[in-house]
Amino acid sequence: MDLESLLLRAYKLVAGDVIVAKVSELGDFELPLGQEIILGTPLKNMKELVSRPDVFFKIERMICNSPCPGFVYITDIKASNMSAAIASDDKPMDSYNFSPAAKVPASLGFHHVIPSSSRVMVFASYSGLVPDGCKIGDATYFTATFYGKAYCFND
Repeated sequence: MDLESLLLRAYKLVAGDVIVAKVSELGDFELPLGQEIILGTPLKNMKELVSRPDVFFKIERMICNSPCPGFVYITDIKASNMSAAIASDDKPMDSYNFSPAAKVPASLGFHHVIPSSSRVMVFASYSGLVPDGCKIGDATYFTATFYGKAYCFND
């Protein structure tokens, strides 16, 4: 099934039986997720790394702002009820693999995310590591930003 057929099918599930003539690409889209952390204080469950996008979009990659290896560990990434299952609780993936500094940035392949009915979530934990040049007790944000193409429907 081609991209336009898949998106039209998804749209009908969300909006009901609406006649839609054409799917148009809106262009690049980004969906930032963020969680405040206190440096030096481990956080096992980063509950704020979740969002519902307002447009149909296809996730192509995720970039994390991890300053060094061992900062934040990811056990799963979910989008449209699909799990990337990138790790397990006993062997999580280092979010540094998704940072701009990674030698080979990791990419993601998800189905299209449907607005209002789908959540994008990152299951992660902060290790408590304090990067060089930072102080224990400082507040900062860990971010995981998803990038991809956005689409709209024209009648």
